[in-house]
Amino acid sequence: MTDDEINKLAERVASILLDSFIVQTNPFQPNETEEELLAELARLMTLLSAYLENEQYEKCAIIKNKINRIETKLGKL
Repeated sequence: MTDDEINKLAERVASILLDSFIVQTNPFQPNETEEELLAELARLMTLLSAYLENEQYEKCAIIKNKINRIETKLGKL
């Protein structure tokens, strides 16, 4: 592994640990806002488009399921 890869891995591990700590110390996290859901939906749509262009259909199916869940959540707001 290069130094950059090690640093990225360390940052990822730290982020996961921090997120876990926050959830444990504050179990009453607010629900996702409409803005957050729309931002995630836009990100997923971009990924879906890229995967379609590269003919990565298995990844497309995973992304499509995530999109469907977000659309369901948006429908309940």
